[in-house]
Amino acid sequence: MNVFIKKLFKKAAAPLCIILAAVLCFFCVGCSGASGDDSRTLMTAGGYEVPYDVVRYVVMNLKKDGITEEGELRERTLAAIRDIYAVFALASDYGMEFDDEFIASLASQAKDSDVEEMGGKKAFKESLKENCMTDSVYMLMAKKDVLRDEIMRSMISMGDIETDEEKLREIIESDEFIRVKQILVTSGSTATTEDGVYIVNGETHTEEEAKELAAEAQKKAAGGEDFDALVAEYGQSFYMFGNTDGYYICRGMWDSVNENAAFALNVGEVSEVIESDVGYSVFKRYEKSGDYIDSHFDEICTNWYNACYVNALEKKTAFTDIETGEEFDGMSLADMK
Repeated sequence: MNVFIKKLFKKAAAPLCIILAAVLCFFCVGCSGASGDDSRTLMTAGGYEVPYDVVRYVVMNLKKDGITEEGELRERTLAAIRDIYAVFALASDYGMEFDDEFIASLASQAKDSDVEEMGGKKAFKESLKENCMTDSVYMLMAKKDVLRDEIMRSMISMGDIETDEEKLREIIESDEFIRVKQILVTSGSTATTEDGVYIVNGETHTEEEAKELAAEAQKKAAGGEDFDALVAEYGQSFYMFGNTDGYYICRGMWDSVNENAAFALNVGEVSEVIESDVGYSVFKRYEKSGDYIDSHFDEICTNWYNACYVNALEKKTAFTDIETGEEFDGMSLADMK
């Protein structure tokens, strides 16, 4: 898996309630307060009613992630809720609703599997509490996770995602796909080994050290030094260690900052230092290899399918309107428990 592939596509090997927190890039370290269901509507998103429990889930996890200023907390909360309900809005475009019996049954199966995997109902309930979730929020998010797969199936069956091998080969060989290599330098605030995405090569860097090391690597790369050697010397991305092929990416696979930087490059060109949520990156674009495409064709196609879904969801998110109610407008999210 690519280091920047959206966390939406993490495999569901871990309990779903933990994955759902990661989807929103929240890092839960325990949550106290009310645990009973509270279904009073605080807003609508894309025409769907958003209950207090969902708002609290988002708010409390943002606060655990260090977002505590009221203005930023409110802005990030609305953005996260828009992302959640955009999935339901997109599903509706394909004739599916989150309360459909079939979707609910699949979500219930996911719950049963998680309960078993976590060692029983008591451990499951404790996990919900730790992640600031009620059972109703879990089920809503489980349905969202189920709908993602069902939407992709519908997109493929309706021809909204190309599946013809010859046409896919043309897409991969076109400028819709590029090949890049990356030097990623992380700081203490961005390095993580929790999900195996990054690995710290040596001591954890301060923010200033990471920036200086990335600048040093960029200068050497731009001066013509061997990029693979620089990856080995400076890089901290787990997925670039020993990887001389680099990444084959299309739009929708990475975060927009790094994606835009990579696609702005011509073959052979080295980027400036790119700062993003994952650290400081230096990219170099390469010619694609026909042999690599042949041997990794299925993997590249899977990334294409996923990216098509992400792009469709991002378009839907942009048009998912939120209307807040008086109760939400008058409450303090910073004081929410």
